[in-house]
Amino acid sequence: MSDGVTVEFATRITEQCLEIRDLYEIEECVRQPNEQNLTEFLYDLSAFLLELECPHDELTCGEITSRFQSSSSRDLLSKFLESEVKTARLVTLQKIESGEIVSEKRDLELTPVIDAAFQALSSPKHAGNSNEWKLLETLRQKVDGRVSQSRRTPLFKATLDEKTLPEIEKQCKSFSRDFYNRLLLLNSRLKVTVESFLWNDRLRAQREKIQSILSSRVEEIGKIKANCDVAHLLAASSSLLYIQKASDMSRRNRTKSKQHPLSVGDAPKDRGGRTEEMVGVKQESFRQQQHNYDRQNSHNRPKNTGTFERPKTQEEQVLEQHTSREHHGQNWRGRGRGRGRGRGGR
Repeated sequence: MSDGVTVEFATRITEQCLEIRDLYEIEECVRQPNEQNLTEFLYDLSAFLLELECPHDELTCGEITSRFQSSSSRDLLSKFLESEVKTARLVTLQKIESGEIVSEKRDLELTPVIDAAFQALSSPKHAGNSNEWKLLETLRQKVDGRVSQSRRTPLFKATLDEKTLPEIEKQCKSFSRDFYNRLLLLNSRLKVTVESFLWNDRLRAQREKIQSILSSRVEEIGKIKANCDVAHLLAASSSLLYIQKASDMSRRNRTKSKQHPLSVGDAPKDRGGRTEEMVGVKQESFRQQQHNYDRQNSHNRPKNTGTFERPKTQEEQVLEQHTSREHHGQNWRGRGRGRGRGRGGR
């Protein structure tokens, strides 16, 4: 067998058969060969060639161990599989362009990227069986429309000459120092934030693990080079003038904490106890309502005469107070005849 089919030749044939199998979606497969299973490889290859309806009898007929002993038969096998690979690629391309291949066969690595692009462009989600070329064309049109609507003007509008170039380089060095200081501030804020969480007893047990993660992050930030040159200054546009808060809710979709359902809606009336233990106010009975009314209006009610009297209204009580003061000569607004100490009294 070493004079005929070798492991290197069998491996190359297996790769071609695997690509044909994936493109044509056939069930037959050729297993990966080694020194011990070359005979099994020949049986798998024979079944695979029959599945492809190979027209060459010298490749499909005769003793299986002697079919590929000659170099001419091996060259014929390589040429046949190479032509089948090209044909399978063309057939698959036609299926993609016609929309026959649905989402089950699309590129799973590229799909999340395309979905994220449509989400960033606020475009509605497309169906799973959409044609890939039409999808990319729609994406291109959306991007072109967004670019045309958001034209940016350069911040640097002066002309470059021998006089302005030294000032520009000086300004770039200033930007580099400022960027480096911001990196130091970011590292400090990161360390302080982690230290504030380590006060928790539950997290204190994992202090070493947290510190190792923190040190790796700080090391990654330290590798960032704060080098600002003329190219950065020329590329600066008016889009840098828009400042977005780091605490903006649109940037915290993946980091915001869960909220209690009651904190999202209207605030509950009872703010004294726990929200999950709140109960409604009990309705008073008629007897309790009458008792509370009697206690509130006891000073306006005459002594008990044995008969029931209708409670007086607020207007009747005020009128009674005014008339009683006039009849008894009390001082009213300082002009009465009473003995009060107002401005009208003696």
